[in-house]
Amino acid sequence: MNDFFATDPDLVSQNSSQGFYDYIVVGSGIGGGILASELAKRNKNVLLIEKGGLDFHTHVLNTTRPHSAYGSGASQDNNIVFAAMKQPIQTTPNSEPYVGGPVYSLGGRSTLWSLWIPAVDRDTLNDYFPGVINDYLHGGGYEAAFSLLTNNSQTQAIYPRGHIDQHVLAEAIAQLDQAIEAWRPPGHHTDLGPVATELISPSPYIFPMGAYSSVDSLIQRTYNRDRHLTILLGTEVLWANREERIPDAIASLIVRTIADQRIREINTRGAQVILCAGSIGTASIALSSGLQLSNPLVGKGLMDHQIWGVRFAQEIPSGRERSPPIKLSCLVNICNRRALLNVIINIDEFFARGLHVCQQPQVFDQHCSLIKDPPRLLFGADMDELYVELEYLDELDDSNEVINNPSRYPTISIRRPTDLLTEENQLQMQMIATQIRNTVLTREIQQPDVLAPRLSRGGFGVVAHEAGTMRMPGPQPGASSVVDADLKVIGLQNLHVCDLSVFPVSPPANPSLTLAALSLRLAEHLVT
Repeated sequence: MNDFFATDPDLVSQNSSQGFYDYIVVGSGIGGGILASELAKRNKNVLLIEKGGLDFHTHVLNTTRPHSAYGSGASQDNNIVFAAMKQPIQTTPNSEPYVGGPVYSLGGRSTLWSLWIPAVDRDTLNDYFPGVINDYLHGGGYEAAFSLLTNNSQTQAIYPRGHIDQHVLAEAIAQLDQAIEAWRPPGHHTDLGPVATELISPSPYIFPMGAYSSVDSLIQRTYNRDRHLTILLGTEVLWANREERIPDAIASLIVRTIADQRIREINTRGAQVILCAGSIGTASIALSSGLQLSNPLVGKGLMDHQIWGVRFAQEIPSGRERSPPIKLSCLVNICNRRALLNVIINIDEFFARGLHVCQQPQVFDQHCSLIKDPPRLLFGADMDELYVELEYLDELDDSNEVINNPSRYPTISIRRPTDLLTEENQLQMQMIATQIRNTVLTREIQQPDVLAPRLSRGGFGVVAHEAGTMRMPGPQPGASSVVDADLKVIGLQNLHVCDLSVFPVSPPANPSLTLAALSLRLAEHLVT
């Protein structure tokens, strides 16, 4: 298997010195992996550089993986694998803790992600993103990205519509709409939470894609010896050198091969370089390259939207069946703070399962009475499980930054806003969770006035949504930024960025669908 990826770094360096590559992509996750595949599909010669090796041939949900015993759906408890794979990130003494970490592997974090792909709401796009990006996303960009991530399997209806009782689904949507009416902005309604999967075979004897990862298409091209795609694994990009004669161009990349720790130079010879190493990784390369000397925003603004959650469980009486698994979403406004509400029913969902993210559930017995100290033996197939999650919008903070530190691991300094810690915000979160619990759980609670527990907050970086260190401009003319609306680094003619670092805000939604759309847009822009 490894023979397919045994690329000689010296020959790559030689090819690059002869101007063989049109594009050099650094990083292979949602941003870089999609971009490299799209450029190769357009018959452009692409060099894809990945620090890690080949650890997963597909998304881990398509393979044998750690699985907890309770629940009805395919386990999405990726946290055990992520915890084993993620690499360290250091923090400064005055920083909040950081619980995430990069995944150095072909496909990057896309081999381990939770697959939820909501679009960023129009209000957030209008308020924070360039107008051309807003127009693109809602003018077909989101649709194209959704088709890619679902392998065109949900063009008629979002999964699982058509695969579960439609009366049950319609009732669940209506119940949630009613429960959150006080927090739901005008014009917004509950709908299914979209998922990046193809679970039904498109035709007889054809295997469905399963869970999406960028690694699938990259491996497929490598198997087929695609002449347009070269993948260089086990190679870390350290910094970029500028052309002395042409100071606004990147002349070469300085790389280190992990196996032998040798330093090599990869000349660009006019190739476009696209950094897709993540908000921390890309910023580290940019800082080591000295880009902050001409733009002080480089590496600044790092932010991860706050995610708060609470879980419930209700024992099912003998003779009753579990409710069907459903995930519902709706935009809400809590104390003038915009958030995406996710309501997850009977799905072994990644975020809901980690105890470092959310405390033990509030449990009700089969008579719908609260169990104050539920024994562990209750957690089995005889429980209806409900998870309520809020993903808030958080603006970039320029006091948060990636530090230009030549240590082995990147160093960051991070703080999050404290407004959500106020008693008013905490109580409002409890109230919306209580309303949802009382309405959505299938059997009437005997003590409906008992508040839901205080919601718990996931740590910074818990689901790899941190953004903002190489931001694009906002909608206002002349807004400061590191890259322009086409993701080109300002002041450099052959350097682009395509990962979450370009986001001008940490939006109230999982950002993967938006990043996939930006990758498709950049691929089209680069070749036209």
